[in-house]
Amino acid sequence: MKVSVLIISYKRAKYLRNALESLCRQTVQPDEVIVVLRPSNDGSEEVVNKFTSKLNINLLIQQGVGPINAYSQGIRYASGDVLLFLDDDAIAEEYWVSKYIYLFDKNPKIGGITGLSFKAEIEGERVIFKEELFYEEVHSEGFHRRPLKILREYGEYLSTSGLGGASRELLESNKDIVKSIFFGGLNMGFRSFLIKDVPLETLYAGSRKAFWFEHHLALNVVIRGYDAVKMRRRDTAPVVYHTILINSLTRSKGFTNEFWINYDRAMNFWRIRMYGLKCNLSKYILGQIIISRKKFLPRFSAFLYTFFLGFYYYLKYKERVRASISG
Repeated sequence: MKVSVLIISYKRAKYLRNALESLCRQTVQPDEVIVVLRPSNDGSEEVVNKFTSKLNINLLIQQGVGPINAYSQGIRYASGDVLLFLDDDAIAEEYWVSKYIYLFDKNPKIGGITGLSFKAEIEGERVIFKEELFYEEVHSEGFHRRPLKILREYGEYLSTSGLGGASRELLESNKDIVKSIFFGGLNMGFRSFLIKDVPLETLYAGSRKAFWFEHHLALNVVIRGYDAVKMRRRDTAPVVYHTILINSLTRSKGFTNEFWINYDRAMNFWRIRMYGLKCNLSKYILGQIIISRKKFLPRFSAFLYTFFLGFYYYLKYKERVRASISG
């Protein structure tokens, strides 16, 4: 089983070094490491070049703009049977690659896997690892968060309103492994043939944040007849440590950031419709009104903007998206 690792990086030379060092320490090294850089003059290229004698690195300079363009470029280039994703500010445990290989090899029905991510802090040249989850699981249920039909057995899912949802019952009854499409780009892996032709740049037209693009890769795995799962047990899950940063693509503050985050949340309704899956317009509107109670101005503005633009994108791109699935 040939394994590729994809890292997207921009202005993170300091952290990128730690990510690449963690790949050097793997008990089973990946067959190739693809690093897609957006030029930033921060020394990232020099950092990557220092590892070319230790890892089979393919350095790609991003040809377009935005994170979705970078991920699409990397996915197309990857040659492995399995493609693993690692954030440029994450550090993989030494068994990270070998665990993914084992899990995919032993579970042919599984097409996508996401592992556990814990927090890490950097003090000078020292990395402090914490056994504290980077993202806590949240139970989100309700009338406007009913799962898509194809995801009814999933503990974490996209709903018929386009919002995310999570079943307390399923999450609490499956301690070790749970069906989920709540994947994180900092630590996830796919059978490459299942995501090679996912039209991310079409689905994410107009997006600035690429928020939840990982969920759509996982959803495509399910649409194509495979399972997407989250490994939840510490000893069996692929584990990474994620550096705690105040500012990042999706954790920045302010009106603009919140507007573009909710653009992607609201656009999910139209993306799901592009697949040909059944959505509910009234739940979509209700859900957006409910989540706009907090941070009303940016979120509701994004919803109104997306309501009309999303319908246009749906009409324009639905045939292209459905063709990619059937093909």
